[in-house]
Amino acid sequence: MAETHMILTIDDEEPIRRSIRVFFEDSGFEVVEAADGQKGLDLFRSRHPSVVLVDLRMPGISGAEVIDTLKREAPEVPVIVLSGTGLIADAIDAMRRGAWDYVTKPITDMSELEHVVRIALERSRLMEENRRYREHLEEEVERRTKELKQEIDERKRTEERLLLSEQSLRDILQASPIGIGKAKNRIFDWVNETMCKITGYNLEEIQGKTARLLYENGQEYGRVGETLNKEKAVETKWVRKDGDVRDILLHVTHTSDEAYIFTAIDFTEQKNLEGRLRQAQKMEAIGTLAGGIAHDFNNILTAMMGYATLVQMKVDTSSPLRPYVDQLILASRKAANLTQSLLAFSRQQPAQLAPLDINETIRATGKLLKRLLTEDIELHTLFSEENTTVMADKTQMDQILFNLVTNARDSMPRGGTLTVETDLVEIYDSTFIGDHGFERPGRYVQIKVSDTGIGMDEATREKIFDPFFTTKETGKGTGLGLATVYGIVKQCSGYITVESKLGQGSIFRIYLPSVRRRADKEHVAPVTVKTGSETILVAEDNEEVRSFMREALKGCGYRIIEAMDGEDAVETFKQHQDVDLIIVDSVMPKKNGREVYEEIHRIKPGIKALFTSGYTRDIILDKGIEDKEFNFIAKPLILNDFLQKVRDILDGR
Repeated sequence: MAETHMILTIDDEEPIRRSIRVFFEDSGFEVVEAADGQKGLDLFRSRHPSVVLVDLRMPGISGAEVIDTLKREAPEVPVIVLSGTGLIADAIDAMRRGAWDYVTKPITDMSELEHVVRIALERSRLMEENRRYREHLEEEVERRTKELKQEIDERKRTEERLLLSEQSLRDILQASPIGIGKAKNRIFDWVNETMCKITGYNLEEIQGKTARLLYENGQEYGRVGETLNKEKAVETKWVRKDGDVRDILLHVTHTSDEAYIFTAIDFTEQKNLEGRLRQAQKMEAIGTLAGGIAHDFNNILTAMMGYATLVQMKVDTSSPLRPYVDQLILASRKAANLTQSLLAFSRQQPAQLAPLDINETIRATGKLLKRLLTEDIELHTLFSEENTTVMADKTQMDQILFNLVTNARDSMPRGGTLTVETDLVEIYDSTFIGDHGFERPGRYVQIKVSDTGIGMDEATREKIFDPFFTTKETGKGTGLGLATVYGIVKQCSGYITVESKLGQGSIFRIYLPSVRRRADKEHVAPVTVKTGSETILVAEDNEEVRSFMREALKGCGYRIIEAMDGEDAVETFKQHQDVDLIIVDSVMPKKNGREVYEEIHRIKPGIKALFTSGYTRDIILDKGIEDKEFNFIAKPLILNDFLQKVRDILDGR
């Protein structure tokens, strides 16, 4: 029985569809029809016709779009275009899109269309037979190929296993994070990809070359060769293609008198991290010691400076003793400055962190910086146009600038150029962060201080932040300048780096976290110390400091009650609840300052308090004295500052 073919007609003109249906059904075809492109595509997908007749001009989806869709979904189904335009361009476009043939309307002779359809069906049949024949041939070829391969595979199976094993070994070697290679007479025979990454040379540049390529000088090259002839491992330095020097651990296994397998481990980052860890531990230990010394020294200085100031107030300016008292106060203040430097280094210096514009800070100190320099040194300042606001203490920032400028001046005994620059930088490069010890990426304000001075060698550069380390002559420096800078920078959550070479000057870069808010303008109002008659409880375990505060406050008219430790302070207050203000040392025996305050506050809510200490950072953080929540004054106490602070608190300012 002959196969019945189905024809799908897609045309918006019903008479044409009807005439096609009637004619082809009489000729033994099955005919389905659709009035637009979308319905035609739906019918095609559901009925799977043998031939599609499609009009080019239809509402909605055009005939061209139908052809494109059928070309994608069923390229083997013949598509014959019916169009009334008669334009050759339409015919070309339709054939280009994938139509098999083209018939113009009106169709005056349906037998002509039938002829086109039957030719298309025959062509489709032949294509299908051809496809099946090709598949049959491919199957035969595949079958015969498999039969032939069986014999070949048997002979090659052992060889393939060996090759696979060798390739697996090569893959392992290539994937290794350790540099691996084979050499003969110190000439590289083969190296893995990691070796190329370590050295910076590609395979073609290093393979077949002598190992001398990687050494800075022949002396080190010879030393490594001699060592490896006697031992299996050696530490050395390799110079990468880009000039970067890396620390390398070499390990060799000799396979003959002249050949060996070697491994190379780049432990530069590990060595740098170990160095920074040792430095951090050393600085932390010294900082703890410095903070403890400063705490005890501040108590002594409070008494010395306080009593000296009281004597100064009572000694007439014409007295022959007055110059001695003045010199005693001056020397005490220098000692106080020394303790402030120790505290700054140990990061226990009290810091009033607030939004601070670095550009404005440098401009404000410009005249003072010039006075620090000699006439043969030129000072240049370059300011970033971006927002350079950081969270910092203005006094400490001035201290940083003065110390760096003073050091730069001393490094240029014959004159030169000092440049202070600011910039806003974004630090996200992982290599830079790792090399310089940054804990977190982000936006930083950079203060760059560079000079054209004598510079320093590597040994000196590694020690410059150590307290009491100095290259100056005896008596010309305390060795705390750069240690103080280091401490302040760390207190501000910042970083400091140094670049220097002998004869090429030095570059200090300070990175402080950037903040987006603008710094407030400063308004300084003159203050006058006033007397009073209020009752004040002084709780201080150091007898000399307590005695000074008693005399100073009594001299201003206040009624003073004393306590020598925390428990004594609470018990004394219970007996004298008419107290208007408590002055509490933050670290005392039996109860610390915060505990004393809380117990007294429960007895008398709203009691005013002033905390003192020489252990600033410990007090603010560990003893519960949060920044700005309580009134605080650091030791050593300056008489006028102390009295003014007391008056301000009592007056509610």
